[in-house]
Amino acid sequence: MTVGYYQILVACMALVLSLGVAVLAWMLLRSRARENTLRQELEAQESRLRQTMATQEEERKQFSGALHEEIGMQLQGMRLSASRLAERAAQQAPEQGAEIRRIAQGLEHAARDIKALSDKLLPRVLAEQGLDAALADLTDQFFRNASIQARYTPSAAGGRYGQQVEIATYRMARELLSNAARHAGARHVDIQLERNGYYLLLTVSDDGRGFDTNRVRVRDSGLQRLESHLQSTGGKASFSSGIGEGTTVTLRIPIS
Repeated sequence: MTVGYYQILVACMALVLSLGVAVLAWMLLRSRARENTLRQELEAQESRLRQTMATQEEERKQFSGALHEEIGMQLQGMRLSASRLAERAAQQAPEQGAEIRRIAQGLEHAARDIKALSDKLLPRVLAEQGLDAALADLTDQFFRNASIQARYTPSAAGGRYGQQVEIATYRMARELLSNAARHAGARHVDIQLERNGYYLLLTVSDDGRGFDTNRVRVRDSGLQRLESHLQSTGGKASFSSGIGEGTTVTLRIPIS
């Protein structure tokens, strides 16, 4: 073979190699472009979800305030008026006094139901005293209503964490407590809140029947609302469980 033939062969190989590098570079750029597009779409979806959740929470807050401060107060005023009227009527017509007293009791029950609905939409203790106080109150209510030994350990850092974070964390804690009672058959539940830098760590552990974490799916486990709140805050959840071993759920929620 002549020197010219080798030169042509090397040139061809260099050309093929250059074309291969160019194709790989083009494919890499195209892949990165697709990744950027997907990332932007995901960020846009998360932003829309956060905005939707924030709008819904603001509507709940306004509705809760209207229930408690307007309808609830009116019912309480009517109850007081009915009670006074019942006392006066009982002196002249005992039967009418008893009937009016029953009306007053009905108004009292209605006022309590309104307050319970208002607290379910947005607990006043959460708005006024913060997440630690609200979780302590939630644990106490859960213990009294569900007959489960529930214990709450507050964050040593204390303080407030922002309305959206506090509301979402509270609702996720309530969802996990409800799952422990309804689905896990737990007798004891421990809740712990910690602050780790720019994150909140909420840990809920129960001694229920547990489940296989490799087979559970969010849509089948009653945790859809938990997933929605996690997406709205950019948080993440980890599950530790096994059949007959109880369940521990840890939520990692960005504060900022």
